[in-house]
Amino acid sequence: PCPTTPTPPSSPAIIQQATSLDTISRFHYLHRHASILVQSHGPYSVGPSGHLTCANKPKNNLSCTRFAHSLAAAQDATNVTPPDGPVLDDFNVFNMLWETTISVMERLLNLGELATEPFGWGIFGLSSGYISPDPLFSSHKQRLYAALASLQTLHSQPSSFTDQDFAITTSTGHIFTLSTANHQVHICATMLLQTMQRDWGRVRWYHEVQVVKWWLAHLGI
Repeated sequence: PCPTTPTPPSSPAIIQQATSLDTISRFHYLHRHASILVQSHGPYSVGPSGHLTCANKPKNNLSCTRFAHSLAAAQDATNVTPPDGPVLDDFNVFNMLWETTISVMERLLNLGELATEPFGWGIFGLSSGYISPDPLFSSHKQRLYAALASLQTLHSQPSSFTDQDFAITTSTGHIFTLSTANHQVHICATMLLQTMQRDWGRVRWYHEVQVVKWWLAHLGI
């Protein structure tokens, strides 16, 4: 390995330690060690036989692209079990990270402590990783983005303005005040969330991990 490339514990040891932690601590622990695995053993890809393989090309720094592509490879290889060995052990770490990510995400959503904008941007991030969206899903995503973008403009209005005093018109002709923009974010984000919750496996793991990481940081958890 490169001199500055961290050496991770064995994947079975990572899993053993992770099982002893509470859900949120487990997420942070697995995210950290999955990142080290990708940095040290990656990039991972799907081999000709359909199972996960690793290139064993260590890097001094882990790029978002390398991490995203490696998690996507693990996700795409979920139906073909690798042969017994280190790659299977690493796959189990990635899979456990995903399962933990979903548990934390559902917990955060059930708490209902996310304000409209962080909730909306998180859902937009998740929807950007949704695999094979249909036209209705894409429409809700576009409407969500327009409403979120308008909120940023509306929040920059002078404090002397009231919601009724200030409105913006988007490039698509939608007119937003602060209240209508918040309402549109809530409606579109909720509809997208309901679709994704039917099968979290259709959302790219990297997007789910990054959104949960951002939400936890936003909430100070």
